[in-house]
Amino acid sequence: MTDEPVWIRGAPSVDEKKNILELFRSLGGEVTELDTEDVKLCAKNVNQSVIEPEICRRNRIAVLAAVLFSTALVVPNFRLL
Repeated sequence: MTDEPVWIRGAPSVDEKKNILELFRSLGGEVTELDTEDVKLCAKNVNQSVIEPEICRRNRIAVLAAVLFSTALVVPNFRLL
């Protein structure tokens, strides 16, 4: 993670993308959707360490992304099948 903005280009508009962006926002990250396939992320203000249970229930990919970014802990009793 970096304090500098990161641009992601060509990310299709799918439910998984929406969930990951919501997860990033919930952790304190800044998301700017430039158009339907381009997004700017900034992790400068990420200040949370727990993923909300509703986000965990909606999509496991978003939870896996958080673990890969090493910014969040999975909510207790959440099972990844």
